Amino acid sequence: MPRPRKPPAARASSAGQAQTRAASRLSISGCASVVVVIAIAAAACHRAFPFEQRCPPPEDRFYDHCKEGRKHYMINIDWDCLGPERSTVMHQALGLEGEAQVQHSRVPSWLTSAHADVVRVSPCVQDVRVDLACWHCKPTPRTPLQQAADAETADTLAAAASASPAPEPRESDAPADRRGGGGR
Repeated sequence: MPRPRKPPAARASSAGQAQTRAASRLSISGCASVVVVIAIAAAACHRAFPFEQRCPPPEDRFYDHCKEGRKHYMINIDWDCLGPERSTVMHQALGLEGEAQVQHSRVPSWLTSAHADVVRVSPCVQDVRVDLACWHCKPTPRTPLQQAADAETADTLAAAASASPAPEPRESDAPADRRGGGGR
């Protein structure tokens, strides 16, 4: 027996329902895609612009500065304004002895917030910007003096751990059957 045919209006309404379902699925997957893209963008922004100072690895010379609460700054200095003598002294103070002196340059430095405020208003300093993401941090090995201090600290901790006597047991540490006044 042949199947009864639906009237044309009924066929059109079922096609409309199918289109509505397809559009609904498309909008749900589209929303999910937008959420994923926003999450990826937010993670990338947080990586590029963190809220806290990103520290260098522990074997880096400036790791201790970071753990002390200092932040990494980029200081834009006008070297010609300083003059030749002050410029030489500033190069030595910042550890830039081997680098050529140009008129303006950005110099990295680990500073406390108070020191950064002082440097910011200093003559011949054009700009001081915090670099929380440590984009301009250059890997710097620890100095021999820092390495010697690290070894001395490790030796001191090891000696203190081996020299400290074991604490004397207290009565409350003894098992219940060995405590005085047994409660049987």
